[in-house]
Amino acid sequence: MALLILIIGFVLFFLSVGTTTAARNGFKDTAIKSILFFSLLLAGITELTSFFKVLNHGSLVILWSVFSTCCLVLLYLRRSRLKLFIRNLNDSFQRFRSSMVHSHKITFYAVMFILALVLLQGIINPPNNWYSMTYHLARITAWISQQSLSHFPTHIVRQVYQPPFAEFVILHVNLLSLNDYFSNAVQFVFLIFCLIVLLSLLELIGLKHQFGWIAIVLLITIPEVILQASSTQNDIVVSFFILSATLFAIKSLKEKGLNNYVFLGLSVGFAILTKGTAYIFLAPVLLFFGVAVLIKTCKLRKYSFLVFSIAAALIAIAINAAHYYRNYQMSGHILGVSEAEQSRYANEIMGPDIFVSNFIKNISNHLGPYPLSRISKEAVIQLHNLAGMDADDPRTNFPGEVYKGASDLPTHEDTAPNPLHFLLILIAFFLIAKALIRNNIRVNRLILYLAIAILIQAVLFSYYLKWQPWHTRLHTPVFMLSIPLICYAFKINEKYIRYLKMAAIIALGYALLVVLFNSSRPYLSTRFTTNISVTDHRSKKMYANKLHQYEEYESVSSEIKRLGFKNIGLILGREDWEYPLFKNAYTHPLRPIHIEVKNISGSVSVERPEVDCIISTTVYDSVIYHNSKRFENHTTENKFVWFYYVLR
Repeated sequence: MALLILIIGFVLFFLSVGTTTAARNGFKDTAIKSILFFSLLLAGITELTSFFKVLNHGSLVILWSVFSTCCLVLLYLRRSRLKLFIRNLNDSFQRFRSSMVHSHKITFYAVMFILALVLLQGIINPPNNWYSMTYHLARITAWISQQSLSHFPTHIVRQVYQPPFAEFVILHVNLLSLNDYFSNAVQFVFLIFCLIVLLSLLELIGLKHQFGWIAIVLLITIPEVILQASSTQNDIVVSFFILSATLFAIKSLKEKGLNNYVFLGLSVGFAILTKGTAYIFLAPVLLFFGVAVLIKTCKLRKYSFLVFSIAAALIAIAINAAHYYRNYQMSGHILGVSEAEQSRYANEIMGPDIFVSNFIKNISNHLGPYPLSRISKEAVIQLHNLAGMDADDPRTNFPGEVYKGASDLPTHEDTAPNPLHFLLILIAFFLIAKALIRNNIRVNRLILYLAIAILIQAVLFSYYLKWQPWHTRLHTPVFMLSIPLICYAFKINEKYIRYLKMAAIIALGYALLVVLFNSSRPYLSTRFTTNISVTDHRSKKMYANKLHQYEEYESVSSEIKRLGFKNIGLILGREDWEYPLFKNAYTHPLRPIHIEVKNISGSVSVERPEVDCIISTTVYDSVIYHNSKRFENHTTENKFVWFYYVLR
């Protein structure tokens, strides 16, 4: 299977990085740097093949094969260093094994069991996240059909302007394997990467041994994390880059040389190439970093710190340059958003009262499930009424959404609350504040800066973005960054450590239930969670979040295949599903062609072949006229999706 070329390529690259003099800093340091460099290579290959319009299976097989061969040659030339590196890895592994006490072994097996369940869950289930069906995976089939990343007219404008790196990775995985069986595994792999960065952050603040396992448990048991790790969303991917940006920002200030600044630039660049929320979450980290660089420059009269920082910024910009350029060509703005699109996400009115309103509503998203969700919802509504405000104000709520409080259902990846971890974060802030007020414990300055950065992240998020019921998943980077804070707070209050260990045990049990009863990809089903069963056919599982449309979509898809149509005209709503119609595009020449597009992407000029048929989710007529052709509706009995084509 061609996907093995990519996996082998990464392993060989990791070993190659490990044999360089600069990377002799242990497994974690080598792994993180390898991931960042490999991400750069993957993005470069994607952009290069796109530029020449050869973004296809054959090109990727050739390029990754050449890359793997080059790594093999390099490793052969460095075989003495390779032996030393492998010996060092083995020694580290043996030291790790010997340091594990009985409780650590139990924790290890529990963590591995949950991770194995999540990995298997993502493989035996097709991608079926709502947003993935709408744009995450739908944009990939469009790229494949045109063999490039060029923007195109689409009713779902997020397919073109949203940052694309997570989809780049899925694109390579799916194109090489010629199916989508491993699409969900991408976020799982980045979850493992997050664990590596988290442990490195703990080392920087002196929590390596005692709290390593607790931190690992806390990270993998965040409900949104464990749910998204088997989906094709991008919040775990962006969390990795935000964590690594934080790590290298600290290391750049503590260590000399350009090295860490380069990796800081890579981390920041890929964070903002993955998800727009990275701008918000990185802002306080980079603010503190920038101030520290200026202070060091003025104190030491060495301008190398400033020059290195500029180099890091240029690296981040360069990584995003191609995507910025495509967006600018479409909209005249590097972010690609029109005023209408921006108003859907950004608060239309701002002020202290609006911030407090959104801050409280965002907090309440994690105060669930039932009955806590109902209690918190009523409390928030009453607070708004007392303040003379409307919790359902459309100027501060996402269009069409009324304030609902936390989800009663704790097993859906879009809206699952993180109640235990939120409580631990509150306790951590309280314990650190208590230590500062009493002045009886010296608090690590890095922890103070981290705590302030997390608070600023929460403030910026609530001040700028409209409330959405699915904000719990967008908060994922904040919850991950808070884990070192939680561990440190309990370290300086040792008498409470046993309670943290109890919380970790509870979190493991809760996480297991969340995995088993996952609403979209369940092992166990109940009438309260989902109508999908683990034994259902793979094609049916794709519609777990839209089961009522399963038969209509599948019948239309079957008709397209029977009639041999390739150029598929689309008239869709901005939230309608597209990917299920093109899930076979990896092996069949299917091209989505959006017609009658009225949004900003409609101005994009591309070569558009004549459509063979039209599929609509918004127009229900007996006939559609397009380019002087009469397309007749052959699914008049359908309620959700209609299929039009010309009778031959």
